[in-house]
Parts: sequence; C-alpha cells; structure tokens
Amino acid sequence: MRRKVLIIDNSESVLHEISTLFEHSSEYTILTATTAETGYYSIVKHTPDIVLCDTSLPNDSGFELFELLKSKNDTKFIPFIFTCDISEDLQLSDYIEEGVNAIIPKPFESSVLLKTIDKFTNKNHKNLSLYQTNNLLSTASQNFTNSLPHEFRTPINQIVCSADYIMKHVELLEHEDIQELSNDVIASAKRLEGITDNYLKLSELLTISQSSDRVEELKNFMTIEPNIIFFDTATTIAAKNERIEDLIFEEEANGVGIQISSEKYYYIIHAIITNAFKFSEKGTKVKMASWLDNGNFYFSIKDKGRGMTLDQIESIGLMKQFERDQYEQQGLGLGLYLARTLAELHEGDLKIESIRGEGTNVTGRLIIKDTGEDDDDD
Repeated sequence: MRRKVLIIDNSESVLHEISTLFEHSSEYTILTATTAETGYYSIVKHTPDIVLCDTSLPNDSGFELFELLKSKNDTKFIPFIFTCDISEDLQLSDYIEEGVNAIIPKPFESSVLLKTIDKFTNKNHKNLSLYQTNNLLSTASQNFTNSLPHEFRTPINQIVCSADYIMKHVELLEHEDIQELSNDVIASAKRLEGITDNYLKLSELLTISQSSDRVEELKNFMTIEPNIIFFDTATTIAAKNERIEDLIFEEEANGVGIQISSEKYYYIIHAIITNAFKFSEKGTKVKMASWLDNGNFYFSIKDKGRGMTLDQIESIGLMKQFERDQYEQQGLGLGLYLARTLAELHEGDLKIESIRGEGTNVTGRLIIKDTGEDDDDD
C-alpha cells in the first residue's frame, strides 16, 4: 500500500518541487494543500502517513494545525514535520519538545528530505498499528469484564450444587453416581481455569501493547521446531476428543525456528485446534499443514464443522457468542481473538476463512528466526 505524504505550503513552486521528487515513486502518494484549513480537511479525508507543513503560513496557522492534530487521538500519531526558510528567525525548540518530529530548512536537500520522510512513515506505521491494537484490546477487555459475572456464575453454581448433593446424599449414592457428579465438578473447575487463563492472557497483552519497548522485546524469543509442537498439540487434542482417526497431516515443515516464545506459540495453536474439534462433528476430518515461504512459517487448521458468517468473523474479539439458543456453547469466545492478537504483536497474522455450514480454515503466519540463536521462553 502506498504511503500518503501531505505537503502544506502556500508556494506553488515548493509544492511542485516536492511532488516532482516522488513522481516516479511506487511507495508514496503526494497530497497537497496551500492553507492550514484545506490541509486539515485533507487529513480528515485521507489520513496521511506524514505531514510536511510550512512555518510561514498566514496567521501562524501551521502551528495551530500542529497543536490541533496532537490534541486528537485519531491524528496524534501522524508524524509532523515543519519546513522553514533558513532566513527565518524562529524559536522551534518548544515545538520539538511538544512532538514535532523534525524541522527541514529550505531550500531542500533531496536526499535529506526523502530519508526523513521514509524514517518517520516507517515509525508511524508501527506506532499506529500498536495504538490500534491497544484500542482493540481495551474494548475486548471491557467486554470480557462485562461478561465475567455470568461466565463465572454458571460453573460455580455447578460445583456448589454437585458438591452439596454429594454431601447430603453420600450414604445413598452409588459409586457410579459419585463418579459422575465428581466429573461434573472437575469439568466446571476446568472451565473456570480456562476463563481465568484467558483473562490473565488478555491483561498481559493489554500491558504489552501499551509499550513499544515491550513489543520489541517479544522479538528476542524463539521456538525451535514449531512443527513438532504443532503435531503434538493436535494429536493430544484429537485424543482428548476421541477423534485421532479424524486428524490428518497433509504437509509438514521442519528444521526452522520462529520469532515467538514456545509458550505463546502453544497458546495460538492450542486455541485454534481446540475450536476446530469443538465445532465439528466426530467423523469429519480436521486437516493440518505447515510450510515455509519467503522467510515465514505458515500453518493451517481446516475443519468441516459449523462454519461462520462474515459478520461472525468480524465479531471475533467482541465476546459475542453465536447461536447460543441453538448450540451449547461455553466460554467467552476469546481464545481465537487472543491468538490473532498474539500473532500480530509478533509481526505475523492469522487469516480466517469460513463458509456457513461447510467449515473453517485458519491460516497463521509467523516470522522465521535464525536457529543459531539461543532458544528463550517466557
């Protein structure tokens, strides 16, 4: 995708000069404005990746525009560069402290201008992505918190009722009855454990997403031979669901390491594989594959289960449970959202394709890391 550069200057010759620098570029689209007002309208409409603004706009309007952009959450991350004539006697140090990213004197040195724009558009892309991730996690956290009373109450009531029944009728119950009630208690306790684990994971990701340094630290970890973990996790989950015969491995990629800790990688694949078996019927196949391409490790999990509509896919992360009146569905639906967010924080991604009534295919991508480095886990 082309990066958008907005140039605000009341000199047509300057606008032409800068635009000419990028006329053969496949990376940038140039937007121009001659006043701060038209520049602001362009920002609202196009959301540029960087703004270059002349300091000599009438009535100090360039400085007012800068202050306006930095005061709004949806524009404060856009890099802002002032351009000024060398002859101008301006005190710009205060604006540097307030967030102006750079000051470039006229006449421009083409190499300096291009290097500066490239530097700050790259940085802006990372900051904006982190900001959006943090906002999404905050929304998910709030929705999760709102759902907790019901989600906790159900398994707790099951545990209390089963334990109370055993205590009151212990002398009358057969061994099989006690075993059945005990299994209910264990199942409810495991459900509580899963809800708690998801809450802790969500809180951890929310904390990480608030710090670019913490996100960068994620790159220091590595998982060696991710396909082995992929295979073992799938086999364990299939066995737990008594569906070993339904599990098919179509393609396997070995001999690499990936840029993520083993603990976080396990969380991603465990959440996806669990859903594949949970929402498909026994006797239908769950197909697994992993492969390498262009410096990335890919994995896919494909089931022939219930499937999702496009609206349902877009609702992932909103703690919305689908068709609960038709299907018994426990849990908050948070696992897949957290898996996708984890992949994105590690510069990977998770692609979900699904057809209602036919099944779901989830494809993950994570970056390959040099296996010559030490393996570290969280």
